[in-house]
Amino acid sequence: MTFWRTHILSLCLTLAVSVTTMADSRASGPSALLEPFRQLAGAWDADIDGDGKAESEVNYRVIANGSAVTETLFPGTPHEMVSVYFVDGERLMCTHYCAAGNQPRMAAAPLAEGTIAFTMVDATNLADPNELHMNSVAFKFVDATHVTADWGSAENGKDAHHAIFRMTRRVVSGDQSREQPNATPQARPAPEALSDFIILMYEDDGAWEKLPKDRQDALMKLYVAWVADLQKRDLFRFGAACGATQVLLRGAGATVTSEAHAPTKDVLNGFFVIRASSLDSAVSLAKTCPALTHGERIVVRAATHE
Repeated sequence: MTFWRTHILSLCLTLAVSVTTMADSRASGPSALLEPFRQLAGAWDADIDGDGKAESEVNYRVIANGSAVTETLFPGTPHEMVSVYFVDGERLMCTHYCAAGNQPRMAAAPLAEGTIAFTMVDATNLADPNELHMNSVAFKFVDATHVTADWGSAENGKDAHHAIFRMTRRVVSGDQSREQPNATPQARPAPEALSDFIILMYEDDGAWEKLPKDRQDALMKLYVAWVADLQKRDLFRFGAACGATQVLLRGAGATVTSEAHAPTKDVLNGFFVIRASSLDSAVSLAKTCPALTHGERIVVRAATHE
């Protein structure tokens, strides 16, 4: 609860925030090395041939209580591949499950101004090291909505070819949160087409305080980026924390009772009010809320009786 009481209200009132630099994330501790990848959660359109049009999509999911991130390339096709990013000790690691049937493991090199470069350490199911296999990937985090991933391969001991994924975060617009990769982006709904929805956030009381300080700091940055993205798209109304003291009124003229809530599960600790064209669209936005990455539960409700 301390987190919400001391931080979230000021976060919601901030009208201009910037995405935290990669170096700042690294300074927060080993687990924060993964934070740039946690921030990728969601669907991205990928331009692979450099023609400015998306040929495919890339999906990112935060899993295992925030300790790993999965990346799915070419989802739903015979060439679908999955990579898992995680921290091992002081190293940021990647295991790539390739369509070629092998699984290169790569470790990240030191960060350099918004770039994370992985190079191969070893591989499973690669009997002959001269066979074609992925051996590197370099991420360039341009901003909150643009990332480039340069995948390199090797064959016969030499660099083979590179596949560059120029990724743009898929904008959730109306009910078109899963547009086809080649579709023309939908225009932002007119203001009169949007309604207010409430995102209610619940946690087991005291769960935030149990998180390591570096994880709290990294999550705070994630919330700032999330709110800033909604503000940029004019989809954010406001948010507030829920204090530790509750006032109970029961029946006409009843005695008012004030008390500190007893530690329990599913404590309402804060809320956001957002704008969306439908409940389904609001749910799609809620799925990107950082609260889900650290064990909270979310309830989405329309701010209307209709």
